[in-house]
Amino acid sequence: MSLIEKYRENFKKVILQLGVSNVQSSVWAISCCFHVYACLDLMYNSALEKVPQYGGYTVKMAVENFVLKGERVVSYDVENWPNNVLCSGK
Repeated sequence: MSLIEKYRENFKKVILQLGVSNVQSSVWAISCCFHVYACLDLMYNSALEKVPQYGGYTVKMAVENFVLKGERVVSYDVENWPNNVLCSGK
């Protein structure tokens, strides 16, 4: 297994544990750890950057729902890159 996949598997374990153990937390995690979602308008509210990839939340939607509406969001990509075809462009 490549180092990036090992990192991703460990990251998923932590995210899942956080989502289950702390009901006051929200989680939004896309499988492409390469992107800087909170910094770039291009990705912050892009329909290609939803989690899960079809019909899920953009990072903007997740932040607004959690911060402004007080709703809990637990949304993480189950597909590894490049199988998350919207994000990877495959």
